[in-house]
Amino acid sequence: MVQMPGVPVATVALNGVKNAELLAVQILGVADDELRSKFKRFKGEMADRVKETSKELTEPGYRYYLAKHFD
Repeated sequence: MVQMPGVPVATVALNGVKNAELLAVQILGVADDELRSKFKRFKGEMADRVKETSKELTEPGYRYYLAKHFD
């Protein structure tokens, strides 16, 4: 396979529309300061949610987490 320098390629999973949307916003944010700022804030919020979930899974334990979210 020949690699072409300077030709970016992105791949998202089939049925991965959410990831495709996030990738598109990130690409558009290169030329749009407001969009880039909003996306940066969104990514920070996502990171906070991941940290909260991780804390719930490790401190009270996964059984507590599953009962809280899936019962």
